[in-house]
Amino acid sequence: MSSYGSFTLRWALDIGPGTRWFERTVTPLPGAKGVLLSFRNGLPWAQPSVRMHTHELGLGPAQRPALWLSLKEPAYRRPAELEIQLEDESIRARTSTRMRLRLYYSSLRPDWPPGRKPAVSHSISGGRAEPINQGVEWGDGSVEWDAEAGEYQLR
Repeated sequence: MSSYGSFTLRWALDIGPGTRWFERTVTPLPGAKGVLLSFRNGLPWAQPSVRMHTHELGLGPAQRPALWLSLKEPAYRRPAELEIQLEDESIRARTSTRMRLRLYYSSLRPDWPPGRKPAVSHSISGGRAEPINQGVEWGDGSVEWDAEAGEYQLR
């Protein structure tokens, strides 16, 4: 398709030689224990899902599940981003677009005691954090929710 059609349309959808409809990149955060994930979803109706392990993210040597996500909207020129930072007593996740997100906190924070069920909060304007109670699903060492663009914290 990159050789056919309108130049403006190819530019708008960021279609060029060698591009794929779904791409992902992993970038370690400088000076912090964390990672920035970028996803390009070039199909308007597709909702691709991604599963990544701790060793793929550079957050541990073990091959344990770290996250699963499903993009809820296309990301053409500006990629969808997910930033994960491991802080002293929490896990912080920043999303740039809507996605269904599952974090395996037992793999990301093996120092937390087994059976711990952290609270999920969404940071809103003014620096306030509001707990999320609806739509949160708990699994064995994981938590899943529909994330809007913004910052979330597991504490």
